[in-house]
Amino acid sequence: MRKSKIVIIGGGYAGVKMVEELSKYNDIDVILIDKSRFHYLQPQAHEFIAGNVKLNDIAIDLVAFCSSFKRVSFFE
Repeated sequence: MRKSKIVIIGGGYAGVKMVEELSKYNDIDVILIDKSRFHYLQPQAHEFIAGNVKLNDIAIDLVAFCSSFKRVSFFE
């Protein structure tokens, strides 16, 4: 059986969700490409500005996120 490779352009909300869904399949390798290493949860930005949360609470490190899956790679 041949493995499929899927490239996802953009580590926004949809890209992150696709990584999560496609990583469930053993016959698919996923590559996530984004111009930035981080995805910021913009709806929660006001909480950071108000000092209620830390920046780490509203940012997803895409490198760490992708490395938490077996067949997912990240390229900046």
